[in-house]
Amino acid sequence: MLIPQRKLSGFTLIELIVVIVLVSIVSVVAASRFLNRSGFSVIAAQEQAIAITQQIQLGRMQSNISDIGELNSRYQLAIKDGCFGSRYSCTLVNPEEQSDYLALDNIQVSAPTSLLNFDLLGRPVCESCTYPITIQFTQFSESASICINSEGFVDAC
Repeated sequence: MLIPQRKLSGFTLIELIVVIVLVSIVSVVAASRFLNRSGFSVIAAQEQAIAITQQIQLGRMQSNISDIGELNSRYQLAIKDGCFGSRYSCTLVNPEEQSDYLALDNIQVSAPTSLLNFDLLGRPVCESCTYPITIQFTQFSESASICINSEGFVDAC
């Protein structure tokens, strides 16, 4: 006489432990990319800088101000040690409240210009720059860069 077997559903204990171990390994590797001795790495700064640059670029494209000389400081990218973001945000007393501001604590930044404008098509306007415009972030022995090409494409490089 055959004994009917129940169909088991769900994970076994071994499968559950293996999944937890794998997720732990992935999270440790991911955390090490974004955290270092000072608590904030240049990789994280690079990713935020790309997002802020694109935000300022899109704001400029939607501004419809044809003359660059009349540009609002919210549409100009300020690049200097201690601050990366719109020129407006970098001059505020409490810039942390702004979405277009990146505090660069213990991170050095180097760029061919300290102020970058964009035209209505999102292309960078910089007479003294060669393309692609490279902005480099350095902390201890780590470095990461973003590049802005002549058509305005912003990417890690």
